[in-house]
Amino acid sequence: MKRFQSLILISILFLAISYSVEAKNLTADKVMENVVKAFEPVQDFTVNIEAEVQMEGIQVPHMKALLYFKKPDKIHFSSQQFLMVPREGIVINPEQLRNNYDAVIVQEEKPDHPDWIKLQLAASKASVRVRQMSIWVDPANWAIVKMETVPYNGRTLSFNLTYALQNQKYWMPAKVIASFGMQTESTEEKNNAADMNMQPLSNERPRSTPRNGSVTITYSGYTINAGIDDAVFEKKEMSR
Repeated sequence: MKRFQSLILISILFLAISYSVEAKNLTADKVMENVVKAFEPVQDFTVNIEAEVQMEGIQVPHMKALLYFKKPDKIHFSSQQFLMVPREGIVINPEQLRNNYDAVIVQEEKPDHPDWIKLQLAASKASVRVRQMSIWVDPANWAIVKMETVPYNGRTLSFNLTYALQNQKYWMPAKVIASFGMQTESTEEKNNAADMNMQPLSNERPRSTPRNGSVTITYSGYTINAGIDDAVFEKKEMSR
């Protein structure tokens, strides 16, 4: 029995050492390649989303909507209600991140999750609106579990994501907590809501940009790779 336990301990140590060596040899390009491969089988999906909104100075009721997504970047919300959600984190397409950003691995001295890999992304194209951000990747399923944008005009924006396995093969978001804040207030910041790319769920336009707050979005009832007609997204464009 003792010999068997020793063999198990040795095996665990070997796997831990092997993972450590592999992690040290990972490059930023390889990490992004793994993240892209993990999401590659998903071509489209629909999912029910519910949102709890907490914003400084205003009250927003509980919101529900049906979200449509189709690669590379088509998004549509089916809802008569109004809700502002940060578009950057509600659907993350890793392939677009890889195409639009240069990535480097950042070593953290005391990370909350030692296994997570932190990447610093810098825009590689002049047309990319968000110039810099940080992402954290969980190598257990190569999913992006956290995002933070570099503060711009006094704003901060971060996303914390949790995942659930769908159809026994797709790791998809189960919850996203988006937190944002403004350290300063000016006319320019109030009018420049596009900096955060807040996406309404209806045709109504936001009147101003909230100073501080959070949006907790939960996802349920995924339908993946059913083949969404492009007309769903064309209606969205026509309704503007």
